[in-house]
Amino acid sequence: MFLSLLETSTVPSSSLVNPLRSNTKKRSPVRFGKGVAYTSCEQKQSKEGDNYTIDRRNVLLGLGGVFGASATIGSQGKIAMGAPVAPPDLSKCHLATDAANGEQGYCCPPYSTADIKPFVPPTDGILRRRRPAHKLNRKQIEDFERGIQLMKELPATDPWNYYQQATIHCTYCNGAFDQVGFPDVLLQIHGSWLFAPWHRYYVYFWERILGKLLNDPTFAIPYWSWDTPEGMFMPGMYLDQSSPLYNDNRNHNHYTALLDYDYTFGAPNPTPQQYEEVKIRNLKKIENMFTETIGAPSLFLGGPLSAGQEPKDIAGALENLHGLLHQWTGPEAIPRHDMGNLYTAARDTMFFGHHANVDRLWDIYRNLRGNKVEFNSPDWLDASFIFYDENRQVVNCKIRDCLTSENLGYTYTTERQAWKDNKRSYKKLRRGRKRSAGESLSLTPVSEFGSAPRALNSTIRVLVKRPKVSRSTDEKDEALEVVVVEGIKFSHGKSIKFDVYIAKPIEGLVGPDLGELAGTFTRVTHTHHQKGKTDATSKIELGVTKLLDDIEAEASESLVVSLVPRNGDVTIGGIRDCLTSENLGYTYTTERQAWKDIKRSYKKLRRGRKRSAGESLSLTPVSEFGSAPRALNSTIRVLVQRPKVSRSTDEKEEALEVVVVEGIMSGHGQSTKFDVYIDKPIEGLVGPELGELAGSFVRVTHTHNKKGKEDATSKIELGITKLLNDIEAEASESLVVSLVPQHGDVTIGGVRIDLFESDI
Repeated sequence: MFLSLLETSTVPSSSLVNPLRSNTKKRSPVRFGKGVAYTSCEQKQSKEGDNYTIDRRNVLLGLGGVFGASATIGSQGKIAMGAPVAPPDLSKCHLATDAANGEQGYCCPPYSTADIKPFVPPTDGILRRRRPAHKLNRKQIEDFERGIQLMKELPATDPWNYYQQATIHCTYCNGAFDQVGFPDVLLQIHGSWLFAPWHRYYVYFWERILGKLLNDPTFAIPYWSWDTPEGMFMPGMYLDQSSPLYNDNRNHNHYTALLDYDYTFGAPNPTPQQYEEVKIRNLKKIENMFTETIGAPSLFLGGPLSAGQEPKDIAGALENLHGLLHQWTGPEAIPRHDMGNLYTAARDTMFFGHHANVDRLWDIYRNLRGNKVEFNSPDWLDASFIFYDENRQVVNCKIRDCLTSENLGYTYTTERQAWKDNKRSYKKLRRGRKRSAGESLSLTPVSEFGSAPRALNSTIRVLVKRPKVSRSTDEKDEALEVVVVEGIKFSHGKSIKFDVYIAKPIEGLVGPDLGELAGTFTRVTHTHHQKGKTDATSKIELGVTKLLDDIEAEASESLVVSLVPRNGDVTIGGIRDCLTSENLGYTYTTERQAWKDIKRSYKKLRRGRKRSAGESLSLTPVSEFGSAPRALNSTIRVLVQRPKVSRSTDEKEEALEVVVVEGIMSGHGQSTKFDVYIDKPIEGLVGPELGELAGSFVRVTHTHNKKGKEDATSKIELGITKLLNDIEAEASESLVVSLVPQHGDVTIGGVRIDLFESDI
C-alpha cells in the first residue's frame, strides 16, 4: 500500500412493456481558469491492445450523430478515443438490465429517430426560484401535485408522460445505449465527471415540462435540503398517500426518522436523544466534501471519461454522498425498487427533489471556487447529451452550456449553510469522543496493506506511508493530499457501502478510535458495464489535507487508514496516499512572489505619507451619499455606515466586510477607470489624505450589450476586512469612502457596506 490525488417520431414496435410503468400507490458568470483533468497520482496504464485507440489528430470526428445521423466514424468503423462523449444513436437502443435481479427490460425512448437541434439556453429573462420542500406553502404544493398528475395522465407513449420521463434515467444508467462507434462500451453517466451535468439537464427539462403543463413559465420544483438540519427528514409533501407525489415503494421505517449519513441497511433509526450528535456529524461530512475537494474538482465531481473509454467508476464526493440518500429512501428488500435501484429510481417523485439538491450542492461548490470552470478540457466541456424538451423538440446539450444555473434560467433560494457554523459543535463532540476513547486506551500494532487483494468482510486497518511530511501552507495550496482506495471489486449491480477513516499512529501502534471519517464509498444498484464482462474495478479518491490538520498528523510519516464495511461484499486491491495538483499537461516556472515580501516596505512608505499629510492637516465635514445618482466628474467623498463594529477574529472568518459601489453607468464601449479609497473619519470629519486604496473599477473598450439598448449598470464589490485592521478602523462606526475618477464619464448610483458570508 502506498500513500500518495420534436416532434415525436417513430415509436418502436415491441411487445415489451416499459418496466417503469408498473403500478404504484398514490447566480454569477463563468470564469475559465485552470481545471483538473486528472490527478498527478493517477496510475499510468498501458494502452497496448486497445483495439479502438486512434490518434484524434488523424480523425475528423463528424457531428452527424449530434444533429440527426450517426457520428462520422474513422477508419475501420472506429471513432477517435479521447474525444468528448457523444449522444447515442437513437436507432440502436437495446434492452436495459436491472442489475439487482439480472432481468432485462425496455427503457428506450418512444422515438427512434429525431430532428435533433442544438440546445440554446433560455433568453426569456425569467429566473425560476427553487425552494426547500419543507418550506413550500399549500398553494405551491398543490401546483406541484397538479403538474405531476397532468404528467401521469398523458398518453403512455408521450415523451412527456411521467413514466417515460422516469425511463430516461434507466436508459442512461442501465445500459440501453452503447457509445457511438464503440458497440462494446455502454453509455454510462454515473461514476465520472458526467454525473452532475447530465442530472442537471435531466432535472431542468423535467421542471420545464411541468411548467408547460401548468402553463406557468415561472414554475420551479422543490429541492430536498438534506444538507440542512431542518431538511434531514423525508419532506412531508411526499408522504401524503392521497397525493400524486406519493410512492409506496420506500423504506416506511424512515418516514419520520432523522437521516443519518452513517446509515447502513438494517441500522436502527437515531433516537431523539441522538438527534443533535447525528446532525453535527452529518454537517461535518458536508463540510469535508467541500473543503477537501475545492482545489481538485475531480475529487468532487468524479474522474474523467472520454469517448470509447470503459466506464471507470470513479465517482466524486458528491455522487458518493448522493448514493446514501438513494439507499436510505428506497426499501431494503432486493430489488430495492424504486429509489434504491437506479433502474427504477426516477419513478419516485422524491428522486427529483433529491437531485435538485445534488444540483444545488454543485452550485454551492462552483460559488466557493469563484465559478471557475472545473475541467478546462473539451472532453468535458463538449461532452453532450440529448433530451426531449418542453417544446417537443429533441435537443443536443453540451456541458459548457449548463455550468451556471442562472444560464439555464433558474436559481435556488438563499438558505443558511449550516455546515459553515458547525466547527465549534464538532470540536466539542470530538473532544468528548476522545475522552471516552482514552478511558480504555489499548494500543495494537498495525502493518501495511501488502500486495494481495483483501476481502472487506471486517474492518481493515493498515499503515500507509505519506509522500511528504510537515508541508507548509504554500505547499498545501499547491498540492492536495489524497488517500486512494483502489482495486475495489464487488458483484455487478450490488448495493455497496464502506467508510474510510484516518488516524495518526503512535510509533506503529493504533488505538481503538478509528479517527476521522475521510469519506464513504457508496454504490446504488445499477448496470455499469456490459453483461457478461468481468466485473470492473472501482476506486475512491479522498482529500485529507485539512483533516490532517484537525487530527494534528501533519508531522506524521504514516497514517492509519481504516476501511469499515457497511453493506455488500467487497474486495480491496490496495491503498495509497499521493499529492495531487491541477494537471493540464503544462505548468509554470516557480518565481518569487514578491507581493509576499512587501509588507515592511509598504508600512515604511505609509508612515512617511502619514507624516507628510499631518504637517498640513485640515479637517472638513463629510456626509452620506444620498439617494440620487451622482456624476463622478471630481472626487466624491462620502460617509458610509458599517453593519457591525469591533468584530472578533471568528466573526471575521465567518463573514467578510465588503464595500459595494453600485449603479455605475458609463457610456457603452467607453474605456473607464476610477479608484476607491477607504479612510477612518474623525468625529464626522475627514482630512485631505484619501486613506488606503481598496481597489479600482476598470473597463476596457468592448461591446457588452446589444446596440441601441439602454446602458446597463455595473457594480464593484471590494473586500476590506484586513484593510480595516491596517488603518485601525475596526472600532469605527462609519468609514469614509472616496471615489477618484481617472478617465471616462461615470455616474454612481450609491455606496454601501455589507457583510458577505465567507465561502470557505
